[in-house]
Amino acid sequence: MKKEEVYGTVIGRTLTRKVKFGKHFFWKYKGYSFGRAFLDKVRKDIDTIQIQEEDTGKVFQVTLSDFDQYSKEVSCGYDQVVLNIEYFERVK
Repeated sequence: MKKEEVYGTVIGRTLTRKVKFGKHFFWKYKGYSFGRAFLDKVRKDIDTIQIQEEDTGKVFQVTLSDFDQYSKEVSCGYDQVVLNIEYFERVK
């Protein structure tokens, strides 16, 4: 599996990450985390980040500028940033 398939795909100007709520929701931070290296790679091509929860059917999105403003470093041994779900808009 390619990293793009793991971390998300870019279609149009939206980065979409398909996750399973039960597996990928970061309870400690009440949100979803993203690898910094991958975000830096696609940053110039996106303006929206979308989360699709495959097990619940819910879809959330946030603008890249809001993501940058409100996300925080994750201290878990990996170079990741996390955004609390409260900053996402539920679109489905």
